[in-house]
Amino acid sequence: MTTGVGGASSARRALTFAAVAAAIVAALAAWAAWTFAYDRAVSDAARDADAKLRFAAETLEKDFVRYKLLAKALSQTGAVRRRAILDFDGGVDEAANLLERMEAISGAERVSFVTAATARAGAERRAVERAGQGVMGVAFDRMDGGGFVFAAPVWSDGAVVGAVVVRQSAAAMEFAWRALPETLFFTSFEGLVSLSSLPGLRLRTLNSADAPAPARSVRQSGGRTYWRFDDTDWRALGVSYDEAVVQAVDFQALDLTGFILIDAAPPRRAALYAAAMAVVLAIALALAAAIVLQRRAALQARLAIEERAKAELELKVADRTVELTAEVDERRAVARRLRDAQEDLVRAGKLAALGRMAAGIAHEINQPLAAIRGFADNAVTLMERGRGGEARENLNEISGLTERAARIIRNLRAFARNEAEEASPVSIDDAVEGALTILSARIREEGAEVAWVRPDTAVFVIAGAVRLQQIIINLVTNALDAQRGAAAPKAEIALERDGATATLRIRDWGDGLTEEARDKLFEPFHSTKGDEAEGGLGLGLAISYGLARSFGGELRGDNHPEGGAVFSIRLRRAEAARAAA
Repeated sequence: MTTGVGGASSARRALTFAAVAAAIVAALAAWAAWTFAYDRAVSDAARDADAKLRFAAETLEKDFVRYKLLAKALSQTGAVRRRAILDFDGGVDEAANLLERMEAISGAERVSFVTAATARAGAERRAVERAGQGVMGVAFDRMDGGGFVFAAPVWSDGAVVGAVVVRQSAAAMEFAWRALPETLFFTSFEGLVSLSSLPGLRLRTLNSADAPAPARSVRQSGGRTYWRFDDTDWRALGVSYDEAVVQAVDFQALDLTGFILIDAAPPRRAALYAAAMAVVLAIALALAAAIVLQRRAALQARLAIEERAKAELELKVADRTVELTAEVDERRAVARRLRDAQEDLVRAGKLAALGRMAAGIAHEINQPLAAIRGFADNAVTLMERGRGGEARENLNEISGLTERAARIIRNLRAFARNEAEEASPVSIDDAVEGALTILSARIREEGAEVAWVRPDTAVFVIAGAVRLQQIIINLVTNALDAQRGAAAPKAEIALERDGATATLRIRDWGDGLTEEARDKLFEPFHSTKGDEAEGGLGLGLAISYGLARSFGGELRGDNHPEGGAVFSIRLRRAEAARAAA
């Protein structure tokens, strides 16, 4: 009972510790997620806003250049120069018409010719006075809602006699900015807002009591400047957010400072979402830890049960191992018996083939033996009569007939023996010649024709000499059996070389293979020779298929397009095998 109370108390302490640790981790994760997400969101927004501000400044600079060039080009025209040296009050229609056309074409608010005496007070007069010094005059005009004045000097006889003034309204120059979600404006170095995406902010000042902008509070945080819009008049101007991140860039080419205000609320929302996700993750981890701690006690109790079960399982495994060992030994014995049975089938196939050829083989051997006896008797008689030369010719004939009989016996002995050597380079030409020698008696007896042309150069393949010869004998025998009863049975043996392989094709002119025969072609005990006394047991093709596979070859059977069946033995060429090695 004491142990149980102590265990419960320990579990409660562990759970309390886990809860406190989870709360700390959640707070730290929320703070880190908020900081990282807010900083990243503000950086992305600031980078995008900076690009927009600089693009607006480039566009504004192009407008300045365009209006300056327009004023300069018009100041150099003949019509304007003639207008400048005539009586001003009299007027010249030619110059007026030119300036009106250019005003319409350029989109400027006003294009006119003025002198120092006729210039309007304020920005226009300052620009014209600057032009009177022989340079381009530029000034911001607060009148009529604000605009920029560009004055180009008009020269005559080396003196400035007037200026072409191009005025463009600020509203036209800032019109494209009004679709921006940010607030964008430009100020002079005195703080006067000359251009703004919010028309109501134009002509206000940021750091002067003259037409000041609504009150705002400024703070610095993380290397950034923030404006908080405390005055509700900002809403009337079009600012819809409470606080903004401010970016300011001085543009020396324009004599203006650009400002862009970025709403701080979206980055805060993104940071809040990230912090909430971090808290949820921390709570999930805390719950997982609590579940782990809760299950730990159950796990410890279960481990004792599993230990006992493990001991029992080991006993069962030991017993089963003994049973499996006995089963494996039995299967190995069965495999050995199967292999022995397969070898017996091969020997049986050979003996069956020898049995079918026995009469023909006896006839093949009896023929040279009878001829040997006759030549020997004649040789004795010729020697008794002193006709040694003729006797020598008989002895030569006897030697040739002896070699013929020995060759027949040698091929039969090689065919009958049990070859156990590994596959090695074998002359496929010699294998065909040996098989045809063994089958020569049957071929002659049936009046069959076997077309075979030995190649000029020997072709060596990877095989077993005896096993390859047995395959050829089986296939040629099947070709002759397929034409049993035919007046002139035919078989064709052709050798094809294709890169790394050589294929020996044996074709007959029989009835071909049925669909059933093709499906079961290489199954043991399946025969297409019928049930007559001379029919086979259905082992020849099965044995041949296994022999071909034993040295990495392939045996296939199909119908020939011109009739009959054709069997193909595909083997690796010895030259290619050595090159690959």
